[in-house]
Amino acid sequence: MADEKVIRRDFQAEFTPVGDGRTLDLRIIPYNTVARVRDNGGPEYDEEWLPGVFDKQVKAANRVFVNVEHEQGFGGVVGRGQEFREDNDAFIGSVRVLSGPDGDKALELVNDGVLTGVSVEAIPLRSQRTPEGVVQRVKARLLNIALCRNPAFVDAQVLAVREAPQFTFNVPLATAGTTATNPLWIPSTAEVASPEPPPEPEPPAPDPGPEPEPSRTAEVLSRVGYEQLVGGAVVDCLFDASPDRYTDEEFARSCLIVREGEDSVKTRSFLPILEPNGDLNVLAMRSASGRLGQAGLTPKEKGQAARKLIRYYRRAGEAPPPALVSTATR
Repeated sequence: MADEKVIRRDFQAEFTPVGDGRTLDLRIIPYNTVARVRDNGGPEYDEEWLPGVFDKQVKAANRVFVNVEHEQGFGGVVGRGQEFREDNDAFIGSVRVLSGPDGDKALELVNDGVLTGVSVEAIPLRSQRTPEGVVQRVKARLLNIALCRNPAFVDAQVLAVREAPQFTFNVPLATAGTTATNPLWIPSTAEVASPEPPPEPEPPAPDPGPEPEPSRTAEVLSRVGYEQLVGGAVVDCLFDASPDRYTDEEFARSCLIVREGEDSVKTRSFLPILEPNGDLNVLAMRSASGRLGQAGLTPKEKGQAARKLIRYYRRAGEAPPPALVSTATR
C-alpha cells in the first residue's frame, strides 16, 4: 500500500562548470548505502535506497521541478528535470536551470560554492525492513529536487554543470520477503543525521581575537538578495510586539519587512514575529500570515514577506496556509 506523504533527504554535492553552465549533472540518490537518519520527533534509524526505486520516472524527468532549499510554490521553481537514468550505484539525473533572475541567483550560489548539496522530496510507495532493522526504500515517487547548503550525507554528487543539447504518518514496513504487520512511525520532513561521535575533551579557551570577517557564504547570499533566517528556538506563547521591548537591531531582525530610509528603524519595520532574543513566536507568525493584506505593504513586499514566512513555517514544523503560498508565488 502506497504512503502518500512526503519525506526529504539531503546529500552532499559537487559542482563542475562546463559549457554555458545551465545544466547540472548529478547523482540524485546513492544506492545500497546505509545512512543513519532521524525524523523530527522520532528515533534514529538506518535507511537504504535500493536500485530501481525511481525506475518509473526515468521517462518523466520533465515532471520534476528544481528549487532552492525547498522554496514552496511555482514562484520558487528555478529549473526542471531533463534526463534521469539508472547507474550501478545511484540514480543519475540532469536538470536544466531556467533563465531569469531566480535561475541566475541559483547558478551564482552554485558557482560560488554556497549551494553544495542536493535535497530530494519523495513519496515512499513501498518499503521493507531487513532482519538487521534497516529500512529499505524499494519504490518511491520523486517530486522535487532542491539545491541546498550544508547537507549531512556525502554520497550524492552533482557531477557537472554543463551546456544542455509537513505531518506524521505510518509507512507499512516488512522484513524482506514477508508481509508488514507493524507500521513504522515516521514523521515528514526527515533530516539526515550521522551517528554522534564520542565526546572529546574540551580544549582550553582561545584568547579573544579581532571580530571575524563575514563568511563567504553570507557575503554571496547578501549579494544575490537571499536573506538568511535568524537562528533561535520556537516558542508558543502570547506575543508582545511593543517596539519598546526591543533595541533597534532586535526589532529590525524580528520584522519580516524593513524598508530603506532615514526614519528610525522601528518606524520602517513591519510585522515582527521574533522575540527580542531571536526565538520564533508561532502565534506571531500565524498572525502575520493573516495580516499581510492589512499592513500597508506593496505587492512586492507582500511576496517577500510571504516567502520568508513560509521558511519560518518550515522551521516551526507547520504547513503554511494555502493563501500564504499563493501570495508567495505572485
